[in-house]
Amino acid sequence: MLLPSRKRAKMYKVSETARKFKIDSRPVIRQPEDTVPHFLPNVPEGREAFQVAFLDTRHRLIVAPWIVSIGTLNASLVHPREVFREAIKHGAAAIIVSHNHPSGCPRPSADDIALTERLDKCGELLGISLLDHIITGEDSHLSLCEEGMGF
Repeated sequence: MLLPSRKRAKMYKVSETARKFKIDSRPVIRQPEDTVPHFLPNVPEGREAFQVAFLDTRHRLIVAPWIVSIGTLNASLVHPREVFREAIKHGAAAIIVSHNHPSGCPRPSADDIALTERLDKCGELLGISLLDHIITGEDSHLSLCEEGMGF
C-alpha cells in the first residue's frame, strides 16, 4: 500500500535529515595511545611486522591496520612505494606507521629512524602527512613523534 504523497514527502525529509547529520563512528586519532590498540592485535608472535593506519583529513581512521610487511625476528622489508600506493588507493590524507620489536624493547634503531625520514619525505611530495611512527615492544610502545626523533 502506497502512502499518500504528503506523508511520503514528510518521511523522505526525515530520512534525508537523518542522513545529513549521521554521526561518523570511526575513531579519531589524537595521540599515539589512540592508535596502538589498532596495531597490537595484528602483530605475529616472534616476527617483525610493519603496519600502516590510513587517516582522513580529520584524522579519523579509514583503514587500520594494513600490513605492509611481515619479516623475520629482527627485520622487516619496507619500501615507501608499498606504503603510499595503498594510502593513495584509500584516499588517505595522513598515515601512521607502526612496527613491533620481537625483542620486547621499543627503542628505535638507526634503520627505523632512516625509514621514518624517508617515509616523511615521500609523504611530503605526495601530500600525505606522516603523523607518527610507533614502535611496539613486549608491554610498551614508543612514539618517534613524541620522542622528537626522525622527523
